[in-house]
Amino acid sequence: MIDTSTASAPQSAQERLRDHCRSVLLASLEAFARGLGFVQQETIAAFLDEAARCHDELAGLHDRRGFEQAHGLTASRISLVHEHDLEFTLELTALARRLRDYCGGELSRLHLRYMTLLGQRDAAAEQTPVGPETVCRALRALSDAAGFDPEQRLQFLERCGEPLAHALRATYRELGATLDAAGVAPYRNTPPAPAPAASSDGRAHERAEASGEGQRRSAAAAGATDDELAGRIAELVQPAHALAERAERREHSLIQATALIESLMSTETPNAIRQFLTRSWLPLLARLHYNHGSDHQQWQICGELAGRLVRSARLPADPQERQQWASGLPALVRKLTQGLVALGLDADARQAALAPCMALHGALIAGETPPAGLPPVPANATLSAPLGANGLRILNHTGYSASSPAPHPVTDAAAGSWLAIDLPDGSALHGCIAWVGATGHMVVLADPDAPQVLVASRRALAELAAAGRCRVLNAA
Repeated sequence: MIDTSTASAPQSAQERLRDHCRSVLLASLEAFARGLGFVQQETIAAFLDEAARCHDELAGLHDRRGFEQAHGLTASRISLVHEHDLEFTLELTALARRLRDYCGGELSRLHLRYMTLLGQRDAAAEQTPVGPETVCRALRALSDAAGFDPEQRLQFLERCGEPLAHALRATYRELGATLDAAGVAPYRNTPPAPAPAASSDGRAHERAEASGEGQRRSAAAAGATDDELAGRIAELVQPAHALAERAERREHSLIQATALIESLMSTETPNAIRQFLTRSWLPLLARLHYNHGSDHQQWQICGELAGRLVRSARLPADPQERQQWASGLPALVRKLTQGLVALGLDADARQAALAPCMALHGALIAGETPPAGLPPVPANATLSAPLGANGLRILNHTGYSASSPAPHPVTDAAAGSWLAIDLPDGSALHGCIAWVGATGHMVVLADPDAPQVLVASRRALAELAAAGRCRVLNAA
């Protein structure tokens, strides 16, 4: 095992091992790229240069920005990119998840040894210098150097997934064997204080909060090593990843649609219009965003119709403008009806949805006080029935709720954090965040005690936290 008690020769040994691991990764990636048919040296060089740069950032050889950006390529980038780049980033992140799942055992052991090798104490699994995040960041550079258009980039990711998974698993086995042979032991946290005896009611949450160990791990898993616990959790959540990624896309689209409607409305917007937009128009906007994104013409048209409806609640003072306003109402209602048809509402449902708005317009035309109506009530998060193995459930909003949750530790809890949650059906979950979506809107929690898996939105967790029903047991 490497002796870290001195400052000269041992450090040189660490450097040689680190550089060897870097070289093995780059050689594996070059063979992978050539195997896919990339032959131009400039293209391959761009690929390997970016992989080396990312490795060195995560290893602490360059600036530390990699440590802040390593979680899934991440939301800070996504908020700044074009829609096509957003889709590519989401697919890159999904590929990194799949690669991490496929290489889970080898990568988990390698990560702990890398922490020892680099003298790190708090690096997340996504921050392993040779990990899938490094590779996927390099894949972006490879696709850029190859001159792929948006569609070609997505096809490229589909084509490279399987060969890359096999290449990385072999690489991680080789690196693990190399570090084992060099005597690099896996990093171990300082052992926690012994947990006190369980209380008489035996509730898992109280046991968890009674000790530092409980804050880090579930009660049943307390005797497992970090490797074993990580492997157990990874095995639990692996079947949920595809569902979680789709749920995150839906949540992202719902948030974007909600934010658009919130930006159009004000305290002066009549309740009739607020009800229509949040109850009937929001699902249409969310569906358009999910299927086409915010650059699509239909999304923009429907957003403009929502704005026109909000403005229609103001009766112009000028007689000529008032005449134009009145003559434009039938066309507005007709186009709103077309949107509801596209949403799949039948004639009766369409009439019921639009009736309060039409009554509002009628009252304005007649010079009467419009009916006050009831303000929209934000929907509470709902919990799905168990799906498949391990009681997989989804906790999220399916209707209108505030687009931005109130600040709370659960909205920032990272992978590795343990949460105690009192679910809407009266059950409780004490789980570890094992997956965080690319946009940060969704997480997957695993409770090894049950065993149980929950896919949850940050908004839903924040809602429960505001009611005192969700709390962070530790910060990762």
